[in-house]
Amino acid sequence: MQNENILASLDIGSNSVILLVTKVLINGKIEVVDEFIATTKLGENLSVNNNLTQEAMDRTLRGINELIGISEKYKITKLIVSATSAVREANNKSSFLLQCKRQFDFFPQVLSGKEEARLAFNGAIYDFKSNSTPIIFFDVGGGSTEIVYGFKDDIVDSKSILVGAVNIAEAYSLQKPFVYHLKQYQINKKIKDDLGSFKDEIFEWLKGQTPQIFICGGTATSLVAMIQKSVVYDRQSIHGTVVSNEVSLEYLKKLANLNIKDRIQKLKIDPQRAGVMPAGLFIINSLLKQLKLNEFEVSCCGLRSGIISQYIEKSI
Repeated sequence: MQNENILASLDIGSNSVILLVTKVLINGKIEVVDEFIATTKLGENLSVNNNLTQEAMDRTLRGINELIGISEKYKITKLIVSATSAVREANNKSSFLLQCKRQFDFFPQVLSGKEEARLAFNGAIYDFKSNSTPIIFFDVGGGSTEIVYGFKDDIVDSKSILVGAVNIAEAYSLQKPFVYHLKQYQINKKIKDDLGSFKDEIFEWLKGQTPQIFICGGTATSLVAMIQKSVVYDRQSIHGTVVSNEVSLEYLKKLANLNIKDRIQKLKIDPQRAGVMPAGLFIINSLLKQLKLNEFEVSCCGLRSGIISQYIEKSI
């Protein structure tokens, strides 16, 4: 790989820090070389006083250090570092950013909700062929969910809501067994309120058209892994899988009756996602239900792919 153009994106999220390593092809397209995840829960307890805890920051700094160490074997041409919801919303974000500067000599770029939505959308639909098919896209993260509607080459509008797998899991105590119907009512109301008039704007735009639905993020990919009974993350088999809302709801109800240990053992869920998975599925199901959508395609691409693609475009 020494003579190849290797670009990488390091994404500091609310639940995980993720390193995506890609190779730039002759035609300017990107090919995924590898992807690594460190679950650090930076956004843990952020809702208590809107501050990142030092413990969470320390975990995340260790995760960043580990992933930078891994990246060094790839002879990377450019490492692009970004941060999303947890850092964006925290009152003490400057403390975390300064610690990154002191330890790694970089300031992560803190993306706005609009920037995150646009970049994630562009990354997720990277290999979608049609320019005329209406698209609705969700990026379900740890601290926020980005919603975009438009066409492949023309985003009409986007919205970032402070509803993510980490903060919803904490707010509604979903780490332990729960009464499904009660939590469903509470979370649906929360998401409906956060969506506001944006839902009506989407309906007005669609005007009876049938959209293509894409969802990216750890909840969606982990759901497919559960369905496929895959213990090891297999990007190729997960990417492009179509899942019905009925099936995702079935897995959510299974998770409702299980504690974290049983979620891991019985459903083979990633131990790092066992506590937040129900929250992510509640978000997906609520959005689909409120927008009257029945199925979605899971994309393993998203924010990191979008960031790298943008960098390539600006470099040309």
